[in-house]
Amino acid sequence: MATVVLQPEERENAVVVLAKAIGFLALVEGFYWVVQNPLKERLEPSVKAALAPILGEYTSYWVVSALAFAAFNLLLTALVMRIFEHKSFSGIGLQNSLQGHDNFWKGIFVGFVPGMVLTFVLGAAGIWDTSSFPSFVSFAGLLLSGIATILALSGYSLQKLLDRFGPAPAIIIVWLVFNADYIVLRSQKGDWGALHGIPIVVLVKSVLGISVLAFAYMRTRSLWLPAGVYLGMMAAPTGGGTGIVLARWNYHLEVSNAGLYSLNVGLPACAITVIVGLLLAWFLSGAKAAPSRLSPWFYTGAWSLGSGLVLAVSIGRVREVILNPGTQLEPLGLVLIAVVACSSAVFLVLIYKMWAALQDGVETTTPGRAVGFLFIPLFNLFWLFKAVGGFPVAYNEYVQRHSLPLPKLASGLFYAYVLASLLAWVPLFGVFAAALAWVLGILVISQACNAVNALPQKNMTAVTPPPLAAKA
Repeated sequence: MATVVLQPEERENAVVVLAKAIGFLALVEGFYWVVQNPLKERLEPSVKAALAPILGEYTSYWVVSALAFAAFNLLLTALVMRIFEHKSFSGIGLQNSLQGHDNFWKGIFVGFVPGMVLTFVLGAAGIWDTSSFPSFVSFAGLLLSGIATILALSGYSLQKLLDRFGPAPAIIIVWLVFNADYIVLRSQKGDWGALHGIPIVVLVKSVLGISVLAFAYMRTRSLWLPAGVYLGMMAAPTGGGTGIVLARWNYHLEVSNAGLYSLNVGLPACAITVIVGLLLAWFLSGAKAAPSRLSPWFYTGAWSLGSGLVLAVSIGRVREVILNPGTQLEPLGLVLIAVVACSSAVFLVLIYKMWAALQDGVETTTPGRAVGFLFIPLFNLFWLFKAVGGFPVAYNEYVQRHSLPLPKLASGLFYAYVLASLLAWVPLFGVFAAALAWVLGILVISQACNAVNALPQKNMTAVTPPPLAAKA
């Protein structure tokens, strides 16, 4: 029988890889420069005149340019993947899979939480006013610019360079090309240590961000995780994303957008990026888990994102009312209402699935009842203790009935979350209970998902309830 000898796959020529990667980034940066410079001078007045009633005077051109930038990067990526790699667009690392979606929400959680925690502290201290909230138009622009940046920083170029040259050269090349115009401009002006701008710190923040995205891609060989990390960091008010419109700086403090202590590009931003990288490394250090029935990352990521942004606004508004009792706060916009609705919907879906996992013919609380009774006014205040606080008791009884070798679920954490959630409605000072509820909620969701996922995948055989005692 003839032996088949497999030849090692021939590596692509280094010069060709460099040409492809640098060419891709050069086209991206070139298009961005054209849109933000010559085209802006010519088109911005007419765009504002035409779209200001719809998109707003100050955001109209920004949203249009973000849309153009995202469309260009998507089209360019699809073309280079088809022409040079003979793959579809999803070959960039966006295959539709449960594992990919799980990694995306893992990235959202890891990227969002560090900046959000810092926002709570700074908002309570009055260093940052978080009492306003962005519009739908601003959110759309931020999402579009985020998509464009993800494809530019962790897409085709970075992946080609990582595969051919390894992490360090890939990060340096992407960083140099992506910041080429900035480096040249600062070199010509000679203000590398200027008070307003701190260019060196900005460049350090850039290389740290690219390194985190590269690490996320290398560990998963997918674009889902770096995309989640970047969008999570953007969503936090301190991440330079929604912070542009969500928060207002107190300019008497040295925390301006261009300063050394800027939360967007200064030393705090560098520290946040490092913390995100360390958290990512910690969460990725364990064994790779298969997709489960209840994704802890989806529920913790989506819920913490929505409730965290609402809490940030609440902190700012409560502080404003306490310090300035006569202040008339602007009404909460539709975006905030939508965020609250989405966050609540995610939590209700989780409650439904938690109780659905315990249905064996004995458990009397059905999934529909667990969720439906939460919509009954006043009674829902009591029912919350049953639907959420009582879940560990029902879970432990289910485990005992079926003799499953699983650890018991502690009730204290669940009841503490319910109590903190109710105290959050106390005027003014309830915001501190809301902050506690945000932290406890993340822990409760994580424990509930892990507990349900530990149960056998197949439905357990129905258990016959014990007979009622005969009447005397």
